[in-house]
Amino acid sequence: MFNYPKELEQTLLSAFNNKAKDYQARTRYLDNNKQPQYINRLILEDSPYLLQHAHNPVNWFPWGRGSF
Repeated sequence: MFNYPKELEQTLLSAFNNKAKDYQARTRYLDNNKQPQYINRLILEDSPYLLQHAHNPVNWFPWGRGSF
């Protein structure tokens, strides 16, 4: 995972863990336990398009004030 502040890291992990059972991380970057190596802020979004990029090795931000 990226070097996030602890609070943000916990928020992202919580959002990932709270996804529905049928949620599948669309990434080839998996650890030995078949879990995604990267989680970015897009995991907090509802859009299927944004969620498909939530595990890219890029520190993506959704569009908004935080992007700037």
